[in-house]
Amino acid sequence: LSQHMDAMGVGDTLNFKHIPFNVKTQYPFGKQKLGMFVGGTGITPMLQALHAVLGTPGDTTVVSMLYGSRTEADVLGKETLDG
Repeated sequence: LSQHMDAMGVGDTLNFKHIPFNVKTQYPFGKQKLGMFVGGTGITPMLQALHAVLGTPGDTTVVSMLYGSRTEADVLGKETLDG
């Protein structure tokens, strides 16, 4: 999508649609396991969720995350993720 947007000209339009099953759940998530598939700048809201889960004493939620970025230099929040 980012390549498509980069190729767009000034004045071009792009439509987005909301899908009903898009996750908009706030913490606490009420699940024993939480899986995240994340790419690029999508890491930002996932970091907020990780802070909520991992920063809450007594929360036993098991979190798995698969994150992809084009290059290691493009990884947002690398220090936080590596920590």
